[in-house]
Amino acid sequence: MVDFINTDSALKIIKEIRKKAGSLDILINNAGIMKEGTVEDISLEEWNDHLTVNLTIP
Repeated sequence: MVDFINTDSALKIIKEIRKKAGSLDILINNAGIMKEGTVEDISLEEWNDHLTVNLTIP
């Protein structure tokens, strides 16, 4: 499992896969988060995490 919000963590796991398997041919990203409530109820950090995981990473 990898934290794709943390770029260093994502790059580390990709390097490990390449080291063990030789290449990374297919990556299935099955990540998503949802914060309940209105936009006014969540923090800026939660908002940024939501955008990063659901829009930027895939």
